[in-house]
Amino acid sequence: MAIDRIEIKDFLVFKGEFATDFCPGVNVIIGGNATGKTTLLKAMYRLCGNGKNRRTEEFFFAAGGWNGVFSTHPFEYLRMQTTNGEDISRVCVKSLRQSGLGEDEGGGDSVIINGAWALYHSSEFMDNYTQTYSTIYGDAQDELVFASENYKALPSIFIPSTNLLPQSRALSEMIDDYVMDFDAIQIDNIKNARRPITRSLKPNCSKVIKRLSDVIDGEVLYENDRFYIKKSSGLKVDFAMEASGFVRLGLLWKLLRNGLLESGTILFWDEPENSLNPELVPILVDVLLELSRNGVQIFLATHSEILASYFSVNREKCDVVMFYSLYKDGEHIKADKSDRFDLLVPNNLTSEPVRLYERKLERGLGGNG
Repeated sequence: MAIDRIEIKDFLVFKGEFATDFCPGVNVIIGGNATGKTTLLKAMYRLCGNGKNRRTEEFFFAAGGWNGVFSTHPFEYLRMQTTNGEDISRVCVKSLRQSGLGEDEGGGDSVIINGAWALYHSSEFMDNYTQTYSTIYGDAQDELVFASENYKALPSIFIPSTNLLPQSRALSEMIDDYVMDFDAIQIDNIKNARRPITRSLKPNCSKVIKRLSDVIDGEVLYENDRFYIKKSSGLKVDFAMEASGFVRLGLLWKLLRNGLLESGTILFWDEPENSLNPELVPILVDVLLELSRNGVQIFLATHSEILASYFSVNREKCDVVMFYSLYKDGEHIKADKSDRFDLLVPNNLTSEPVRLYERKLERGLGGNG
């Protein structure tokens, strides 16, 4: 199952309505800062049913729905459609108590929202909305309630732009012992990497792992709450001492070896080019294209012209790759998409090198001495 479409209304940087379709293969998303690239990836990851922890309440509709329920009240929504036609939707209702939609029922373990009965459990939706609900029926204050219908978890992995695996031991101990305002995606990433390896590998997965092993000159081990790359020479190098680019590729190796990136999985990766020497980028692109051929749907947010361009150059006729440019039109975020990277408008990844070249010409002609 793959994500076919996303619809957003008034969610964080997405003012008003935003919608775009996706391809079942590799989706490469570019755009300037604050155009919603990371927000879009995080939102879809949450809609897949991931990134949960104990700090806020999320309401799952057990019966009924919100069709018309919130028609007279301002709300935000995220709606995602999969390739088999299923809708996975969540609504964020502001100021539940003040709007009169909520009534305390059953000592706080359930609520009634205009006749639609909902159970709730602890989770986190977005870092920006970390809230507690201890006073939702007490002191009058703005709160957010996250409601879901047609909920069905989709197997997915999110690799964040920053890699905290070298510090995973200390972070895991603190997370287990203390209440911390910490990005749940980072916690998911550490937990996924710490999972045990599978007993056997499918042939197509073995091919990708072999390619990564050649690059990092070994394989990833998790021992005594630490990650290592065991080199072909037998030397074990702690992630904290390894080249950061190899650590990034090593994480991908470990996720594959743990059996988490098989057919039907969705991979979200924020800025995969981070810490990678440009000579490693085409290898990473080849690995991701191979994963796509194996049935993994991929979403990448990138600031790298080299990464995006290599998807155009290295793709084969069988590969499905789509490029998206997010940009601001006033307060609204819009998206241009094309199966050709060079046809995206606007495309700040290609326009800035042109401006740099023009600047060099000016200096060469004595424009600025």
